[in-house]
Amino acid sequence: MDPRGRLIFTSYFNQTLLSWSGRGSPTPLVKLDVHPVAVLARSNDIIVSAHGKSFADGPAFTATNQFLVLTRAGAVKARIAAPGALFLNGMVEVAPDRILVADSIAGKIWGFDPASGQIES
Repeated sequence: MDPRGRLIFTSYFNQTLLSWSGRGSPTPLVKLDVHPVAVLARSNDIIVSAHGKSFADGPAFTATNQFLVLTRAGAVKARIAAPGALFLNGMVEVAPDRILVADSIAGKIWGFDPASGQIES
């Protein structure tokens, strides 16, 4: 949920982030050039884990994991490769600029600092 109470969610195959206020239909927020997996709406930005290639194209997608840092309006501020990750599919912010990210294929939790771009297992 974003600070205005809207639910922000992904449409993997449509490569889109959408928002929903709880009324009416979801509204496209931004079309991306990647396949968004997980999304974390924060007060000043939106963090997205994504695949550069679709998982439907075969196992090579695991080499394309990345994070996007978006403005609240959906513009890409930063793109950070996550070469050691296999399937980043859940995020929670535990402190300012400290995000824990689940990797369901690797069976581990990654630490991610969007300000510095640091990723650690």
